[in-house]
Amino acid sequence: MKKIIFAFFLLASTVSVINAQDIITQKNGDEIKAKVLEVGANDVKYKKFGNESGPTYTLSKSEIFMIKYENGEKDMFEKTAATPATTSATTSAANSTANSSVRTISPSQNSNGNQNQNQNTLPKVAQERDSRKGYIGGGIGGAGLMKEYSDAAGGLQLNVNFGYLFSNNVGIAASFYNTSFDIEGYKNTSIGLTGLLAGPLFSTSMASGILDFDVRPGIGVAMGNVSSGSASVNSDDYIFSFGLGTSLRWNCSDYVSLSANMDYYYGKVFDLDLSSIGFSIGVNYRF
Repeated sequence: MKKIIFAFFLLASTVSVINAQDIITQKNGDEIKAKVLEVGANDVKYKKFGNESGPTYTLSKSEIFMIKYENGEKDMFEKTAATPATTSATTSAANSTANSSVRTISPSQNSNGNQNQNQNTLPKVAQERDSRKGYIGGGIGGAGLMKEYSDAAGGLQLNVNFGYLFSNNVGIAASFYNTSFDIEGYKNTSIGLTGLLAGPLFSTSMASGILDFDVRPGIGVAMGNVSSGSASVNSDDYIFSFGLGTSLRWNCSDYVSLSANMDYYYGKVFDLDLSSIGFSIGVNYRF
C-alpha cells in the first residue's frame, strides 16, 4: 500500500513538471516539449526541453498550429506567414508583451494582442477547452482500507466531483464521497465514511485540450456510518477529514467528459481508522 501512495504523489508532482515547459503543437498533431527562444517572421527557434545546452532547432511557422508557453499564454498561427512588409509592425507589438522572447503573430492580430479572429480558426476541441472551465460528475469504483482489519473486506467508493478553473491551470474543487466496507462474519453489515471536501484545483491540458489531468487536495468534514440490513447508525459528531484526488479526464464531446480517478480519504471514527484509497471511473458534465 505504501508503494501505491508513493505512486499517487508521484503522479501529482508531474503537474509542476509539465507546466515548466513550452509545448509546440504542429499542424500534423505532433507535440514538441521545448524552450522557445525566438518567434520570428517566418520560423521559430527553440531548444529541446531537458537539453537546453544542446543545439538550437528551427521550425517553419507554416508547420505550427500553436505554442503554449510555460506561463499559460498561447500563440496561434494561421496558414499564411507574416510578410516582410508587416514584420516590423508585428515585431513591435510582440516586444510590448510580458515575455522577453520575440513573438510575431499573424497579421489578423491587432496591436492590443486581440486573437478573436484567430480563435475561430482553432480546432473545435481546443475552442471548447478555452470556453468550458467547469465540470461536475459522479464516479464509482473499488476501495481498500489503509489499515488492515481482520474482519473488514474490500469496499466500494462513490464520489461526486466539482471543479472550476479561474485560469488555465488553477481553480477550485469540491468532492462529496461515500466509502463502504463489508464486515466479514456479519450478513449485510458494513462500515464506512460519508464526507464533504473542498480545496484548490490544479489542472493541465494535454493533446491540444482533449485530455485534462487534475490534482484535487481538500479538507472538510465526515461522519461514520454502520449499516446492517435495513438499519443504519451514524456517528454523533462530524470529524475532521482530508483527501487528495487525481483525475484524468477525456473530453469526448462538447459537454461530456469521461474520467479515471484515484482518491485518498482520511477519517477516524468509532475508534477505527477508516482512511482509504480507491480507484473509480466517472462521467462529467462540462460547463
